[in-house]
Amino acid sequence: MLSSGLPERVSCWSTTTRATSSRWRWDRTPTGRLRPHAVHMSGRRVYAWCAEDTMLFPIVMGQQRAEVIAVCPVTRRIITLTVTPTGVEDLDPPTAQMTLAPIHGRDIREEFCDRVVFTADAAAAEAFIGDDQELVYMPAHEGFGVARSLSEMF
Repeated sequence: MLSSGLPERVSCWSTTTRATSSRWRWDRTPTGRLRPHAVHMSGRRVYAWCAEDTMLFPIVMGQQRAEVIAVCPVTRRIITLTVTPTGVEDLDPPTAQMTLAPIHGRDIREEFCDRVVFTADAAAAEAFIGDDQELVYMPAHEGFGVARSLSEMF
């Protein structure tokens, strides 16, 4: 673990994603919205709106490896994983979950992206879901299968 709070394997990331006073500074869009999932692939850092995008983009872009870092919205724990052509590796914590939401054709960011996150564990996923009857969660590595299915649309 580095003094910045990042695991050694993501030390190549710039200060944009380093912890400051237990809070993360993430990339913002021109409208000021946060993109809470960072992906490092092909020597570049990009940001994704949702957890599923972090697995989908490397597949669609034909990347061999993509390092992902996110923060659990409930526990604030750092979640890291590596996406490869065959699945998820190096998931930390290994108990990490991913929420999934249906899309009804409304605003994709509000309807899907803001609700599809990584959580540190099942208890955090249940807390994030709360009373939202549309959300489900699964082990984060199973989210890769969903991404693989979605990638067939491209």
